[in-house]
Amino acid sequence: ISYAKHRQCILVHIHNGVSVFSGSPAVLKNSFCFEEPDYYISNCCFESTRQLLALTFSRSDHEKVLILDLSNSEETAVFSTMHPHETVENLCYSKNGKFLLISTTYQCCEYALDDKKLSIVRETRDGERIAGADYDGKEIEVVVTQNRQEQEMQITDHCECFQRRKLRGTFT
Repeated sequence: ISYAKHRQCILVHIHNGVSVFSGSPAVLKNSFCFEEPDYYISNCCFESTRQLLALTFSRSDHEKVLILDLSNSEETAVFSTMHPHETVENLCYSKNGKFLLISTTYQCCEYALDDKKLSIVRETRDGERIAGADYDGKEIEVVVTQNRQEQEMQITDHCECFQRRKLRGTFT
């Protein structure tokens, strides 16, 4: 990950390490090692204003998302998979940097950085899986496709849009 605005480059190592370089020529500014036996880093996303790096740690039976604050080295666990074979498909920050969208095979969740609350945007129904999600202006777009393991049901690939309106902890 390279950000000219902050004159820094972040190297995420698959085997649980992060190196932060800055300046010209680039000099190692900071490095982080994670004690996560049997996990590897499979995905990441960076929020440049707040200097937050979201990381997905994966192993064969479980995945989790941590946020590393590069400004103070604090780590926060924000998500953990619950279903067998559930994988984190993608991560992305909102344009205002206040939310982290986490889409997995079976659900799409949004983590509010200020409130430290996780809300479910969309869960799968029979025969479905989530292929990914992203922010589009004030909406959240979730891509739904057929679960390959459910051959009896025919699901047409489609995109669903959601707006953030708090209603008993869920989205409408």
